[in-house]
Amino acid sequence: MEAARTTLAGSPTLASGTYTIVSAATSGTDYTGVSVTAPGFDGTVASSTIISGALSQLLVTLTPANGLYWDGDAPGNTGNATVDGGSGTWSSAATNWTRADGSTNGMLSGATITPFFQGMAGTVDVSGSVTAAGMTFATDGYLLTGGTIHLTASPSTITTDSGVGATIASSLTGSGALYKDGAGSLLLSGTNNFSGAAIAGGTLTADGSAAISDSAAVTVNTGAAFQLAASETIGALSGAGNVLLGSNSLTAGDATDTSLSGTISGSGSFAKAGSGMLTLAGNSGGFTGTTSITAGTLHVTGTIGAVSIALGATLSGTGTVGAIVNGGTVANGTKGAAVRPWLKASAASHSSCSTERRVPSPACRKQPAAATAALPGAIPVSGAVRWSPRDATAATVPPPA
Repeated sequence: MEAARTTLAGSPTLASGTYTIVSAATSGTDYTGVSVTAPGFDGTVASSTIISGALSQLLVTLTPANGLYWDGDAPGNTGNATVDGGSGTWSSAATNWTRADGSTNGMLSGATITPFFQGMAGTVDVSGSVTAAGMTFATDGYLLTGGTIHLTASPSTITTDSGVGATIASSLTGSGALYKDGAGSLLLSGTNNFSGAAIAGGTLTADGSAAISDSAAVTVNTGAAFQLAASETIGALSGAGNVLLGSNSLTAGDATDTSLSGTISGSGSFAKAGSGMLTLAGNSGGFTGTTSITAGTLHVTGTIGAVSIALGATLSGTGTVGAIVNGGTVANGTKGAAVRPWLKASAASHSSCSTERRVPSPACRKQPAAATAALPGAIPVSGAVRWSPRDATAATVPPPA
């Protein structure tokens, strides 16, 4: 066969895969010099030959590009060799996506495609349901609103570059987790349903009570931040990054044991929920809000302010807490350790507690395990041991003896 060019005809969304272009008898068949093009296909076009029985076949493999670029709806944007960006409508049939060089426009189609938003910022109205493996924002100020964006990767990475802030008010769904990358900020304000969120960089802000599903685990990496613009309930909370509550409330926890070594800040409230144990290892002494344990164990090895403990819940650890309002258990050191029967005495009693520093400190007196405090307003701590929170202005939770 003499040198020739083969052109694949099709729409701008030629599907990826391997196709047999020519099949001929092996004898006298030569595909040398044959080139194959696929106009409108954004990706790599590669040809190869194989022998199948008595036939020599010319194959072409179409591998889609990993990303397409938002080109907006403005007149003149199509095929102008520029990634324009701007406002427009993103739908499954819209041809307002282009290549990195802006040369050809087409539809965004395929579960492995990551859309890029750059050029001029604008409002992108999502019509119906669309799919994406993730998203990258390189221009500050984009707003995605309406419709549903189905995240197909696991995890699906959403990147906001340094100095870039983006808002997604559309609904995000997917069976995998969301991975927030980049030093910029991402605000989620839609009704979302993904399995969890990992914040690798920058700030992820949850606005509205449904930005993160109640069972979704959130991990905040070192140098990153999880911020609330409205009260929120999540699953397990972990990581080495910071939690910025503002004046909002965060309820976190499930049956999983996790640790947060970053800080909690703000004037709102933090509630530990779920049967698992959450270890707070960071210095959250600047948190002026309230901390409550509604279930499970809060294990403090860092610093936190005032803590209230619900019936059946436990406070433990080796760190420092503020005033305690106790309806549950204060355990020494590790989870499940026995409670030492050190009880707050009156100001006139100064029995030494300096060697053990049991809750509360410094004025303590040791009681038998079956004894109760003869102080008004005493409430149960563990079993028959009772302790009055009235005198608890500061407490150091000690290690086990």
